Amino acid sequence: MNSILLHFTLQRGIVLCKVVLVHNGYQVIANQVVIDTGASYTIFPSRIIQALNIDISQSDLVETMTVMNTLKLPKVLINQIGVQGANAQQVDVLVGEFPKEVWIDGVLGYSFLKHFKITIDYDTLELILTPK
Repeated sequence: MNSILLHFTLQRGIVLCKVVLVHNGYQVIANQVVIDTGASYTIFPSRIIQALNIDISQSDLVETMTVMNTLKLPKVLINQIGVQGANAQQVDVLVGEFPKEVWIDGVLGYSFLKHFKITIDYDTLELILTPK
């Protein structure tokens, strides 16, 4: 499969990109999403999940660790998540809120990134995703 070259921004040492989430006819664009190769799951706040018309009230809870503590967060399955044309289908996403002083819209973690071989070039601010 062909590799996809993406451009990202680097703010405060954090890799950021724009992400498109699609689920059952609904679409949401998240503009400030962190690419975190150390995160087990992709995480988006409830406002984005609600905009996709997903009800989390019956979702399984998954225990996940953050730098500060361990949390149990609802897990949902999103039909498609894409970054500049690099799309993954049926991605597990945790629903978690970020503190107000945190300026991000979400985190792309392993549950999305596992669909690709990843190369990050900090000098050129380029990310290469090769579908597996």
